[in-house]
Amino acid sequence: MPAQLPTGRSVTGSVRFTNTGNVTWRQGQGYRAVLVGDTRGWSPGEVGLPSDVPPGGSVDFNFSLRAPLGAGGYNLRWRMRDGAGDFGNESSNQVVQVVAPPPVEHGVCLAARRCVYDANQQLCKVMEPESGSTVMAYDAAGNLAWSASGQ
Repeated sequence: MPAQLPTGRSVTGSVRFTNTGNVTWRQGQGYRAVLVGDTRGWSPGEVGLPSDVPPGGSVDFNFSLRAPLGAGGYNLRWRMRDGAGDFGNESSNQVVQVVAPPPVEHGVCLAARRCVYDANQQLCKVMEPESGSTVMAYDAAGNLAWSASGQ
């Protein structure tokens, strides 16, 4: 996991556990790796066992984890769980700093918005999926003469 992650961003990773007991962990019987620590807002919080693991065997749990929308520092660890509860040792702690994305500069069109400019580099049409299009016309001095909006 990276040390820093923007809010809401997904990251892939894996965590490995070794079966130190004397019972085979069977896929489909509730064995899973669960996220423990500062887990508020992280999803998903658990990953199912991908295959059976005999005593002494190891398994990698691959995950795609989405950061919370709240910025701040988070301490994340993984632990094994079955139908009876948590067991075994936790993975090593990973400190992840979740940061807010940088602010959008004033006047910059967002990715979802399409802008069309005329030959004089004046904005003449803005198309937004949520609200439709706005068409604009300018006079010879470059002042907005009129605009019309709609679907």
